[in-house]
Amino acid sequence: QYIQAECSGIDPDRKILSCASTLHAGQKPFEVGYDALVVAVGARNNTFNVPGVLEHAYFLKELSHARRIRNKIIENFEMASVPDTSDAERRRLLSFVIVGGGPTGVEFAAELNDFFWEDLCKAFPRVPVNEVKITLLEAGKGILTAFDKRLSNQTMKWFRKGGIDLRMQSLVREVRPGEVVLQDGSVLPAGLVVWSTGIAPRYHIDHPSPSSDIVILPCLFV
Repeated sequence: QYIQAECSGIDPDRKILSCASTLHAGQKPFEVGYDALVVAVGARNNTFNVPGVLEHAYFLKELSHARRIRNKIIENFEMASVPDTSDAERRRLLSFVIVGGGPTGVEFAAELNDFFWEDLCKAFPRVPVNEVKITLLEAGKGILTAFDKRLSNQTMKWFRKGGIDLRMQSLVREVRPGEVVLQDGSVLPAGLVVWSTGIAPRYHIDHPSPSSDIVILPCLFV
């Protein structure tokens, strides 16, 4: 049986869930009984509590995120094509910063580079291609560190050959509107910031409140 609803409370003594429909606003809450309960609510993007990430960066975890990113890229190119756009603003619009050198960040950087050369440069001939810049920031010493080192080295070689700016051991201190501030104080102009630094538990699992009744033991029992 499938019910599209959200759970607002758990009563482990009565083995009852307090729920409310997500399809109709203002519906009366209802209860669902259970014999065994599995809490599998997925994960959230890990911001590492860096200021400005939630407000100014784009995530790449769900389909809706990909659509927002695609629209933002096209919007930037359209704005960069306007004749009255200043040189500095055009360069900022065409600067794309990706944070995270894992599989998602690396694949997105490669696909973004292909998107520029295969599609956008033809659709926006007024945009100077030499001003398009992709920067990949990684806090560690290399990218794709969970994979074979040969794959990591080959990917970095291919990225540098393709003009992607790789910056290892680059920690982000803050994300601001239109720019990224690194720990060393340097500032990177950015028309788009994609944050891809892994996942973390949902807030109500990671930091349960006294009233949430959701506490996960080391053995994964609730």
